[in-house]
Amino acid sequence: VNPGARDGFARFAAQRIAEVASGRSEVSYASLGCGLLRFDFAFLESLLAAEVPVSAVHLVDPQYDPDAQGHAQHRAALAQFAAWFSEKGVEVYAHTST
Repeated sequence: VNPGARDGFARFAAQRIAEVASGRSEVSYASLGCGLLRFDFAFLESLLAAEVPVSAVHLVDPQYDPDAQGHAQHRAALAQFAAWFSEKGVEVYAHTST
């Protein structure tokens, strides 16, 4: 296991997305199986810091279903994530499946 692999990948991906998104007015971000959103939070912050114009985030996880086990902690993480990024002009959408 390489403890730096995730952060290294995130930096590389954010740089590449910033290159591809150059000149665009809006970019949508989607994440599947996002869990408690640690990676997505850090990655989205990286994209915004790189001036990627992220306007919408779509998060897909079956844990967002009210009947799912562990639903409460996932909804709490989602609410905090949405509140944080709404202040940055990013709309956050949650989906239980694709």
